[in-house]
Amino acid sequence: MDAILREVESAEKPVTELLDEYGVAHRLWAVSDPARVAAIQKAMTDQKLVIADGHHRYETSLNFRNESRTKAGKPIPDAPYERSMMTFVNTHSEGLTILPTHRVVNNLRDFSWSAVRRYLEPWFATEVFPFANDAERAVALEKFRTRLTQTKTERAIGVYPSASAGSHAFYLLTLRPKADLGQVLPGLSPLQRQLDVVLLHQGILEPALGLTPHAVASESNLSYEREFAAAIEAVDRGAQVAFLLNPVDVDVVMKVATSGEVMPQKSTDFYPKLLSGITMYRVGE
Repeated sequence: MDAILREVESAEKPVTELLDEYGVAHRLWAVSDPARVAAIQKAMTDQKLVIADGHHRYETSLNFRNESRTKAGKPIPDAPYERSMMTFVNTHSEGLTILPTHRVVNNLRDFSWSAVRRYLEPWFATEVFPFANDAERAVALEKFRTRLTQTKTERAIGVYPSASAGSHAFYLLTLRPKADLGQVLPGLSPLQRQLDVVLLHQGILEPALGLTPHAVASESNLSYEREFAAAIEAVDRGAQVAFLLNPVDVDVVMKVATSGEVMPQKSTDFYPKLLSGITMYRVGE
């Protein structure tokens, strides 16, 4: 398939080309040659399709299809609602990565970072990166970010509480080797317990900060940041605390999905990705 797409790319000009807000170029080619289309269909026949983003849209398209079938009262194989537009990405493509989605907490009553630390002490070891001025802060931030990456396999979660919480430091929480995940994350499958975002939500946010799944869904106390620096800046602008995550590996996402399980909300941000809206598909009036 990649060879076919490279042929089209080298032989034809893109039908659409634009820059996104990050300055990344997006180019779209149309493959209309019947032989090439048939070859792609054949190559995809025995492949597994994992929905990495948009499972709610897919479920909605199925519901819309079923309602439309009932309304039509007869089979119409070529009806628009019998098709759903998708973007396929090769999970083995060079450069494909998953970006973490960091969490920022605000508007909690009686938030105390020291109390949270005491609660988490039995399960998490804490590494502190203190600072007293801007110069020390820059050095501490660099060390903190480097350590977060280095300790990925140790189940590490970064924390940056606001200065109003009595702290001028970055913190690295690392799951203790003897911590019982069955106790920390009860009622979950072994695969779910391997996910840092699950450890954060059900091992920290809910028991230590009182952020229930309902509160998380309403986003009244929780917001999400794609960029590491943006999560840090949110605290500098007045948020109470930011939790910084390492990205999940593509292989882990595939393992969870092919086991019939679902990744938690906002745990996968595949990059690069095609911008929504470059193409449209009319499904009804």
